[in-house]
Amino acid sequence: MVFINYKMPNIRRILITGSPGSGKTTIIRGLRNRGYMVFDEFSRSLIKGFENKNLFLKDPINFSAKLLERRIKQFNDAKKNKKVKNNLVFYDRGIQEISGYLRAIGLENSSWEKKLTDYRYDKVFIAPPWKEIYINDKQRFETYKEAKIYYRFIKASYEIKHELIEIPKIDIESRIDFVESYVL
Repeated sequence: MVFINYKMPNIRRILITGSPGSGKTTIIRGLRNRGYMVFDEFSRSLIKGFENKNLFLKDPINFSAKLLERRIKQFNDAKKNKKVKNNLVFYDRGIQEISGYLRAIGLENSSWEKKLTDYRYDKVFIAPPWKEIYINDKQRFETYKEAKIYYRFIKASYEIKHELIEIPKIDIESRIDFVESYVL
């Protein structure tokens, strides 16, 4: 009997991050509709589960610990799926920005920083604040002004280890095409 050692092609992890309310989730939905494997933003589910739109501000460490646990699981789960279009996996928000959010509210934690550096994305796309499309909802508690502040910290959390590609402020199909043009 002959055994063939078949190695799965490497998964490429593509992160879509950026300012709250900048169209990230809409881009992720569009990528899913085009057949890609995507991991949704978990923070909205977490907020909804606690039925508390200010959970992050009321208990930021607990919220961030739960969020970190879930995002690491998403990161690791990518390799378990054998049907991945073009070996690409897209994430709506990532691991490192948890520290960006904590820094934005004045909380820094060096032990967290060390944990976060173990996880790298192959490409990081960042969506800048975009006032014309920004809307508050049940899980988005920050004002547009606050979203711009969070954006600076999110951006800084990735710039150290990743090259960032800014997503232009154009129609949604063109934004999705833009992302695909960098990864295909």
